[in-house]
Amino acid sequence: MSRRAALLLPATIAVAACRDKPTTLPSPRPPSSVVATPTAVARSTVAPSAVAPSPDAGSADAGTGDAATGSVAAPSAKARSFVVASEQGIRVMGFDGKVLRTLTRTPAERPRFLPGEQEAIFYVEGEGEVRRISLETGAVSVVAVLPKSFRTCGKMPDYEQGHMFERGELRIQDDLDFALDASKGAVCMALQDRNTNMMNVRVEVRVDLASGAVVHRVEYGGDCAKRPPAWAGCDRRRRAVSPAAPFPVASLDAGADVTEEQVSPSGRWSVLSVPNEYQGGDYIYRSLYLLDRQQRRIFPIAPGPFPAPAAPAANNESTFTAVGETPVHWLDGDALVVGTLLVLPEQRAVDVHGDVAQ
Repeated sequence: MSRRAALLLPATIAVAACRDKPTTLPSPRPPSSVVATPTAVARSTVAPSAVAPSPDAGSADAGTGDAATGSVAAPSAKARSFVVASEQGIRVMGFDGKVLRTLTRTPAERPRFLPGEQEAIFYVEGEGEVRRISLETGAVSVVAVLPKSFRTCGKMPDYEQGHMFERGELRIQDDLDFALDASKGAVCMALQDRNTNMMNVRVEVRVDLASGAVVHRVEYGGDCAKRPPAWAGCDRRRRAVSPAAPFPVASLDAGADVTEEQVSPSGRWSVLSVPNEYQGGDYIYRSLYLLDRQQRRIFPIAPGPFPAPAAPAANNESTFTAVGETPVHWLDGDALVVGTLLVLPEQRAVDVHGDVAQ
């Protein structure tokens, strides 16, 4: 197996048959806007009453129902709100889709809580900066700035040997490629020119949160150093495999092509996937479903009230369509994140228009 093939996600990502023009991660079918009334579902964030507006926050944003596309932190059971990060800034948003408070207008993506959950770090792609924000005061500071370019010394499918990649040509392709390391004292991130199936280069970066020191290595595409820098604590890129259901999924007449992907913290729910026939460019799609392991019933995943049970099938437009890089993970309290959708089993699913922080 080649080094490139070893990086692919098992089962959910496959190598495309031909190389198309570079693409970015496609967005699944946009869900409709809905209103949710959740129960306690996740780790705590910050109560709206404790959030002070930053100097650049205007009152015009407060209380509107405009949920800008961006990244969203885990909901608070007490405050019933999200911390939303997008190109428009970082805001506290309620489950009804209204903006409760604007913390800052600083563009942001992929926020990650720091220990204590009173601060978060995030990435600003346009500036190549890792920044930190106080969720209490809204104060933002720059932790580090990434190099403007990255030199490669290996052979690549689409570029000449020794190609110099500008930072703007690279982006975070997978939600798992921006995370705190095991010590919580550094950010581990990876930048690629395309998704994992079709990439020419993958640059891994470590940012020390205390000093702001940045080191990087060309993990795929040929590092020019004889001894590229090495660091530990960044080996959490792939999620642990969840235990299978205590009964054969095939016994539910779900079909032989159904795969059980992840199990909820309580063990009651899990995600099922069915490979789709359609393949688009760099990506292979799959249809996702929710399995109630207690009642042995299968449900589509879609925005709105919790749907009726349905037999899984490929290319089903009534359920969520995902690709390999689509975030799929559970929060505390059995709340499921699927792409931009927050699913509250037996209640409803809410489109939060962004990535849910972990």
